[in-house]
Parts: sequence; C-alpha cells; structure tokens
Amino acid sequence: LGAMIGRTSALDDILESEVSPYPYPDPYTVLEHGTLNYEGCNGIIGLGRYFSALAEFGCKISKKTQNHNVSQAGDDPIQRCEAVPINLSAKLVAEAYRRINQVEKECLDYVMECLLQNPLLRVIGDKTRDLPIISFVHKSIPSEEIVDHCYRLNVCIRCGSFLTTELLQKEFDFGTGCEGIVRASFCHYNTMDDARQLMATLRELKYW
Repeated sequence: LGAMIGRTSALDDILESEVSPYPYPDPYTVLEHGTLNYEGCNGIIGLGRYFSALAEFGCKISKKTQNHNVSQAGDDPIQRCEAVPINLSAKLVAEAYRRINQVEKECLDYVMECLLQNPLLRVIGDKTRDLPIISFVHKSIPSEEIVDHCYRLNVCIRCGSFLTTELLQKEFDFGTGCEGIVRASFCHYNTMDDARQLMATLRELKYW
C-alpha cells in the first residue's frame, strides 16, 4: 500500500489493529519512505504516447460481425507512438479506452456465448461484464488439465484461486489442494482469430 499524500487520521484507521506501540510519535516512524521510480516515470511517458496514438489513429473496427472479423490491418498505433506528441486530456483518454473496450468486447462476447452453450460448464460471476476476463469450471475436467491442454497447443490461459482461496473453497468445496478455476483474459491486441482458436482448442478436450 502506498500513499503520495494522506491524512494522519487515515493512518490512524489503518493502524488501529496493529500490535506496534500506539499512538506513535511520527508517521515517518511507521511508514517506509519511498524513492522516485524512474522506470515508472519513463513508462508513464510511453503510456501517454500510446494512448495518444490509440485515440488518434485507433484500430479499424470492421462491421462484419456476422463472421466475427474484428481487427483489420491499418494504422498500427504501436508503430506510430514515437511520432505522436504527448497531449493527454480526459477526452483523449476516454476515447482510447472506448476503442480498447470496443475490440475486447467482441472477443469476450464470442467466447462467453460459446461457453454458455456447454451444460457441463459453470461460468463464474456476472455474465455481462466490462473487464475482458472469463472464469469457469468444468464438471468433469480438472482445471489444471484444461490449462495444460491449452498450453501444449500454444493457447495461454491459467488456473488458480486468484487471491480468493477460502471463498472458492467454500463455494466449490475444493480440497486443501485447490486447483481453482480456469481463467481466460483478453486484451485489445487480441483478435477474433485468438478467440476462435481458444474455443477450438477447448473443444478438442475429451469430455468437453
């Protein structure tokens, strides 16, 4: 947990349950001083250029939804980043995120539709979501087996408890060696070909 600026009262709330001597004479005796993150600052510059390029040039989105052909060749914002001046604004960042969501949603909706048609699967969480992440469990195929199968065919998904071990164990009655749920994540550089490849790979599993 880090803070650039904060109130002493907020620090009081955080440390109420701590065993350390309380009250303390000075917040600096409790909190560790941070240092300037030069790598992070450099990354922010790159992020600014990337958002500027993405909002200005964007990804050309095809309207051919009948064959799920979303990503088209065209102005690649990554290749154009160096030539784009950094002039971020709230409107520009919102446009960049709008374009990102537009691409991610196509992949997400396609995979979600395919998974929901399988009666042996349970999709975890809300079926309509903004984050391009899908989690599921199969009634007869262990999660690790699904992930290993995909890995052998160059499809990257993962399984685990994802920081909710106790909650998942109660929900799914997993043992102490909980292998967790399967999770597939998309990003705006993924295409519909990636989404189709994921589903084709999963369908190759015996008992899928």
